[in-house]
Order: sequence, then structure tokens, then C-alpha cells
Amino acid sequence: MPVPQPCRTALVDYFCPRQFRDQRAQILADSKNKNFLIRVYLGRRDPDSRKKLSQVRFYNLPLLVNDVETLGMQTERLIAIMADALTNPHWKAHLDANDVEYVLESSPAMKSAPSAAEIRKMLVCESEGASPWLEFTKRYVHMWLLDFNECKEFELDQDGLRLICDGFWRNDPYYPRPGSDHANDVELWNLFRDRYLVASEQLTNSDMPHEFIQKIEVDGEEGRRQRTAAGSGSMFAQITS
Repeated sequence: MPVPQPCRTALVDYFCPRQFRDQRAQILADSKNKNFLIRVYLGRRDPDSRKKLSQVRFYNLPLLVNDVETLGMQTERLIAIMADALTNPHWKAHLDANDVEYVLESSPAMKSAPSAAEIRKMLVCESEGASPWLEFTKRYVHMWLLDFNECKEFELDQDGLRLICDGFWRNDPYYPRPGSDHANDVELWNLFRDRYLVASEQLTNSDMPHEFIQKIEVDGEEGRRQRTAAGSGSMFAQITS
């Protein structure tokens, strides 16, 4: 389900130039913006991310880390959820998490938890209509992990390590990334790294989570050195930032 109306309105106000604010109702009513799927890019920072109205697609909206910070969202909480989520395909399913997506959507609130007897009854016969325990007029925003169709299984060996590292770097910049010169991004990566390792310990006795993090940090530092050598205005720097 799309994020609730107050969230959609706040995002329109944030991204649209002031002179277009009077078009808020028109934008929100546009069928293309109905779903309001929001991609959370905690690995990309761009001070110019607030684009003009014609360039913003609210049905597939990239929310960069500087947008998250400016909007006063709980960045540390989002990082914890993202790190925990990544450990599940990695160490429960042994999937490389290649091309997965982290998006903000909503779900209905639960009026009351069903009893064990009520759950058993639901399993025996299909319930008609909407669940009586769900309150669709009251919704909560959650982060969802989607799209596993490009994922591959991996073994606990060096080939598997290469797969999950490739899955990290080839994906859209959802995860905080090491090798940044921005102090906030350095801290965000540290939070992600620590949370990922703690969560991984609950799922595997392998040393591979630590090897994965170490390899990502080595790659990130190498990327930083190359950007520095190439110059911040170069095409390489723009592509790898």
C-alpha cells in the first residue's frame, strides 16, 4: 500500500519548488503518483536532489540520504532495518541479494491480534472480504525488501564471497557505503557495518560476514583513492560517488 496521505503531501512540498505548491492537489491526484513507491538510497548524497516539478516521479521516488536527513527521518533506524534485512537473504537463504530493492510503503494497523482459534478457522476456510482485524484507515509506514528475481545462490567460499560483494556494489545505492569523505556518511557506514555483523552472528557461525565487510571496505577505500586521483569533477568521480 502507498504511504499515507500526510507523508505524500510532505514529500510533494519538499521536492516541488515553491511556485508549484498550488498544484499539490493535482500532483497527488495524478494516477501515475498513486502508488508513491519510495526508494531509500542511504548510499548516495546529492545536495541538488530536490529537482524541478517536471523531473520528480512520485510513483518511483529516490530518497537520498541528504533528503532523509533534511526531512528529519530516523536515519539510524532505517540503517538498522536495512542491515538486518540484508543478513536474511545472505545467511538464511544464501542468496547474493543482487538487485533487491528497499522501499517505503505502508500496511494497515491491526485492531486486535486474532486468537489461536481464530487463526485456525481462517486456515480451514477462506475468509470473505477484508480481515476484521485490520484497520485500513490507519496505516503504518514500513521498509519493505522486494524483487529477488535476479538473486543467485552462493556457497560459503571465495566464489560466494565475490557474488555477495558484487551484489552489494552493483545494486542501486541503498546501503551506506565506505570510502566517503563526508563525515555523516562515514558514521552511517560504521552503523551499518556494526549492525550487519551483530545480526549475522545470530544466523551463521561462518567468518564470511566479516570477510564480506572487510572486502567491501577495501573496495570502498580503493574507490575513494581513484576518485581523489581523478579529481572530483571528472566523469569517473561522478559515476562512483
